[in-house]
Amino acid sequence: FEDISKKLREFYNLKNKKGVTLIEVVVALGIFSVVSTIAINVFATTLQTQRKVFNAQLVQENGRYLMESVSKEIRTSKVNGSIGQSSFLNITNTKGQDVNYVISGGQLLRNGEVLNSSRAEISGYFFVNKGTDIQPSVTMAILIKSKGSGQPSQQSSINLQTSVSSRSY
Repeated sequence: FEDISKKLREFYNLKNKKGVTLIEVVVALGIFSVVSTIAINVFATTLQTQRKVFNAQLVQENGRYLMESVSKEIRTSKVNGSIGQSSFLNITNTKGQDVNYVISGGQLLRNGEVLNSSRAEISGYFFVNKGTDIQPSVTMAILIKSKGSGQPSQQSSINLQTSVSSRSY
């Protein structure tokens, strides 16, 4: 009988048992859940930030391109039309061609051709200032917004304004 009792004690001795208890499993699952939640939140935040930066870059690139190309053409052209603010600008370039710039429907058009990206929306105006004794100038003020998919917090916009004097008058 003593032999069986000794074997039973050995069988039920916790130090000799291999495996995990239920409490260890619950603790491990809790730690795994916390780490997974933190990792998912970091990934989601990084993705949102990346989209915001991409939209800001898109808006800045569009703004830089539009301002530079329109300013260059205005600078070397003759400004036509009346004094004042308008979404329309008519100039005669160095080749003697009439060029019409129009801000309409979220786009900047040059003779009907869209200049801005399809992922950017443009609004704004041209202000023509000219007279008999002064050099003609055009002030272009535009608001560029990124558009497309994404939350409003991920969208980007920028206000730009430049004044350009025409060298031909």
